[in-house]
Amino acid sequence: DWGKCGITWTMVSSANPNKESSWRSTDHFSMLPYGWIPEDGVDFFTQFILHLKDRWLKLCNLAEEHLTDCRLDQLHEKGEGRELIPRLAEDAREWTNLRRILKDQVNTAGNFAVDYCYRYNENKGLEDLKGVIDGFADTVSDRISQLDQTVRDLLQFEFAWVSINEAHKSTSLATSMKRLSWVTFVFLPAMFASSIFSMNVDIFKNDPDWRWYLLFGGVSLIFTMCGWLIFKCCPVRDSPLTVCYFFMVLISDTD
Repeated sequence: DWGKCGITWTMVSSANPNKESSWRSTDHFSMLPYGWIPEDGVDFFTQFILHLKDRWLKLCNLAEEHLTDCRLDQLHEKGEGRELIPRLAEDAREWTNLRRILKDQVNTAGNFAVDYCYRYNENKGLEDLKGVIDGFADTVSDRISQLDQTVRDLLQFEFAWVSINEAHKSTSLATSMKRLSWVTFVFLPAMFASSIFSMNVDIFKNDPDWRWYLLFGGVSLIFTMCGWLIFKCCPVRDSPLTVCYFFMVLISDTD
């Protein structure tokens, strides 16, 4: 709970032997999980920043455990799940919010450090305090960047796995369509023969024997197979239709 972490202290002005006013910190109140007597306000605020850094790192550790669970779910579902991508997108949005919160905290801490050291501490300890704040910002920012990279890697892996699954489904569909085409290829001559024998023409007025249907259907199937073999074995440019078209054009030019 980020709302239950805070410190406060009182600054008291006192005169030194040179009759110059100076400030000292008193009445230190802290919600930090450990107790000590700080030397001054800078030391007190430094410990607060270090504690804030520890809390951020614990949060990043929990986020890494969450991404590890996502990774295990991804390996278990093998790209078949539909909830992982929205979860990862939500995680990426959360990391963006965390980065914004971190930036606000770092800016607030930096402004407070400059104002406090200038007003009460004659700029003493400002560089050390800035170093602590910068270290806090760099460390936590690097961890959030690692979380972002992990989410991107998981998303890329998930997209690749989904693409592979879709490719397998497309291959299976193409195989099914090929089988259906073969079934149609076999039954099409028989359907053609049945349509011929069902025509109301003079040649069939005496109701020819049914064996003629088998003969005609078999011959049609043989011609169909021969045509398929010709088109399969011969390139398109050397196919019989192309050759016939070439001779027709040549004859028309001669005429």
